[in-house]
Amino acid sequence: MKFHELKDGTVMAYEDMGEGRPVIFIAGWTCNYRDAWGACMPLVEKGGYRVVATDQRSVKETSPSKTRPVELDMLVDDLREMIGFLGLEDVTLVGSSLGAYQIFRYIEKYGCDGLHSIVIVDQAPRTIKAFDWDLGMLKGEYTAEMGLEMYFELKEDFLGRQKKFARKSDEEMEKLSDEEYEKVLLERLEKIRPEEATELFYTSIHCDFRYVLPHITVPTGYFYATPGSLYKPELKDYYEKMIPGAVTSVPFESNDHAFFEKMPEQFSEELIRFMREH
Repeated sequence: MKFHELKDGTVMAYEDMGEGRPVIFIAGWTCNYRDAWGACMPLVEKGGYRVVATDQRSVKETSPSKTRPVELDMLVDDLREMIGFLGLEDVTLVGSSLGAYQIFRYIEKYGCDGLHSIVIVDQAPRTIKAFDWDLGMLKGEYTAEMGLEMYFELKEDFLGRQKKFARKSDEEMEKLSDEEYEKVLLERLEKIRPEEATELFYTSIHCDFRYVLPHITVPTGYFYATPGSLYKPELKDYYEKMIPGAVTSVPFESNDHAFFEKMPEQFSEELIRFMREH
C-alpha cells in the first residue's frame, strides 16, 4: 500500500502494481479496494496490465477528509488528480456501483480524453425511479422517498440501516444467522467513517447520468449479474441503445451485486478479454 497527499491535504491510500496499459479499479460505496478488487487485481496484472486502485474518502486507510462534506465530485477530482500524479494515459476505468457513478461524472466533467475504455459493473445511470425510468435500484422500485428515508436512517443509526439493506445486495448474506450477519457488518463498519459515507450517499443517490451516455466515445463494457441483483438484466439493452460506441455486455450468473468478489477468476478473464479486443 502506498500513500499520496491530495491537494487539500487528505492522504489517500492506493495501490500501483505491474506494467502495461493502466487499469484503475474503483470500488463502490463503503468498500475498500482490497475487499472489492483484491482478488482481481493480481490476475489482471498477470494479464499484462498496470493495475491501480485507491481507497476513496470515507474509507479508513485514507485519512479523514480535510474537506467536508464528502461529495461525489470530490471523489471524481481525486481520481483525476491520481491519474495526473501517476502519469497515466490511455486508461481503462472499471467501476462497480458508486464507482460507476464516478466514471459517469468523470466523463461529464472531463470528457473521454485520456481514457482507453470503461467498464460499468452492475450499476444504472440513475438509481431513483421516475415516470420514464424503471431500470434503477431494487429492480426499478427504489423511489426518492426511500432514498431520503435511507439518508436520515444512516445519520441516526448507520449500522441499523445497513442491517436492513445488505441482504438485498448480497446473496451470501441471506445464508447467515442474525448473529453472523451482524458480525460481518460490524467488521465492515470498522473499515469506514460512517459520517463521511453518509455525506457521500446523500450527494450521489439522486444523480441522473442518462444524458451522459450519448457522450461516451470510448469502448464500453457492461458487466452485470443475471438474473439480477439490485438491477434488472434489461439494463444492458438500455446501455447498448444509448451509448454510441461499441458496448460489450457480459452477464455473470449471480444474484449478487458484488459478484466480482465471489468469482474473481471469471471476472478478470472477461475483463482482460474485453481490454484485448478493444
